[in-house]
Amino acid sequence: MRATNSTIEVFDKNHLRMASHKRRYSAADGRYITNEAHMPPNHKAVFQYRQFDGNRYRSWAKNVGESTFFVIDGLLSGGAVEEQGYKSCMGILQFSKTYGEGALEAACTRARAIGSCTYTTVKSLVKSGANASKQPHLPTPSHENIRGGDYYS
Repeated sequence: MRATNSTIEVFDKNHLRMASHKRRYSAADGRYITNEAHMPPNHKAVFQYRQFDGNRYRSWAKNVGESTFFVIDGLLSGGAVEEQGYKSCMGILQFSKTYGEGALEAACTRARAIGSCTYTTVKSLVKSGANASKQPHLPTPSHENIRGGDYYS
């Protein structure tokens, strides 16, 4: 290792520089300086996951739509601690990548209308909405037990 007034460098046994960081003297907040490029893939994934907070989830949800924001905000506000809603929020917002933002917003609108703004409800609604859009709407087949609209007039 080599430490100067402005830099800290790490060398391997052959004296080749492996990493270089700006030196930080004021660690009043007690935080480390983390260079994401120096992390192995599994550490990088955890680091990126932890960069999400309530504001980031709300911002992402607001970009999807009003109902998505309502659901996400409710999940974040509903627990004793905001972090309790992070996993559900990430799961719901990931549906926008799989099913599209329109499908997610429609599912959240429906969840909001029925008063069940949970991960499970949104998951069910977004999946059923995606399946419904793939199935063609076929007319009802003719049958003697079908009375028709005139029967109820």
